[in-house]
Amino acid sequence: MKKLVLKSLLAILCTVIMSAQKKTMDVSSIKIGQISGKYSKVVDLEKNDTLSYVYLGFQNFKYRTISDTRSVFFAKQEDLKSFVDDLKVALPEIGSKQNIDWKRQLYGISVFDFSNNLYLFERPSKGDGHTIISKKELEKLISWLETIQIGK
Repeated sequence: MKKLVLKSLLAILCTVIMSAQKKTMDVSSIKIGQISGKYSKVVDLEKNDTLSYVYLGFQNFKYRTISDTRSVFFAKQEDLKSFVDDLKVALPEIGSKQNIDWKRQLYGISVFDFSNNLYLFERPSKGDGHTIISKKELEKLISWLETIQIGK
């Protein structure tokens, strides 16, 4: 029994020591409607290496009574730029009474004829989790995203 407890403590200690070498810093964050946005950097203190990313988390609109958090994640500036470009093209289409879809590898965007909102979908390979964004909220999101330079 003592050996099992000792081994467990050693395993926990090793895990804590190994994971303590990375430091996460939130550079910028925003809350817009149902979306929580973060621009963060993870610094590997041992390797002196930095990973920067943009994370947009949201409660899956499909479920209101259970917690089902979904996200869209960007680690490359060109992917973020493409996303912002798609959002800018979608903005004037909101409320146009047309169905328009942007299906990308990292996200999906839809405008529907029955809604005055934009639908933001998680990575298609992960499922169909989504949230809705009003035109005003979308303008704020675009403005925030345009201030971010991943890796700078």
